[in-house]
Amino acid sequence: MGNKYYLLASLAFLLIAAYFFFAYWHFTPENFGYSLVSVEVPYKGAFFYAKPITYITVSLFLFYAFFLKFMEEFFKVLSKQIRFVLIVFFFLFALLSLHELIWQSIYWSAKAIAINASVDSEFDSITFPPVGHLGNRYPTNIIYVNRFGLLYFGISIYAIYFLHKIDAIARKES
Repeated sequence: MGNKYYLLASLAFLLIAAYFFFAYWHFTPENFGYSLVSVEVPYKGAFFYAKPITYITVSLFLFYAFFLKFMEEFFKVLSKQIRFVLIVFFFLFALLSLHELIWQSIYWSAKAIAINASVDSEFDSITFPPVGHLGNRYPTNIIYVNRFGLLYFGISIYAIYFLHKIDAIARKES
């Protein structure tokens, strides 16, 4: 396996994400995920504020990137065909998550226009999807959903890049 420092870094980022999730998560059936997007949190000693969901998505992406680096040797010993299948899978995942991001943005904008929302907290609290739609029992905050859609897209693109880089190294070595 790879360098243990990559594993430690990945676990540290996972703990940061868990901290922000459990520190700011308050389940409300009226608006699933709203507690993670309704406050701005200063990072200790930093000059910027961000929503807990931002810290969570950034931390989860960094966890994923460092964990992939830790597992690099494992991916190098996989056959070229298996790496190709993984690249196709991640490309499909990226395509689906990009579709969701675009669809959610269009849906959100149309709903905001329909209810004549101003760009403030009223706009932030628009829920997606409607209650009962697609089997969802609770309305979900659109910013919460979009951040995770962006995370899925970023993870997919990074996995494609990572696997392509390993393929390029394998071609160069052979």
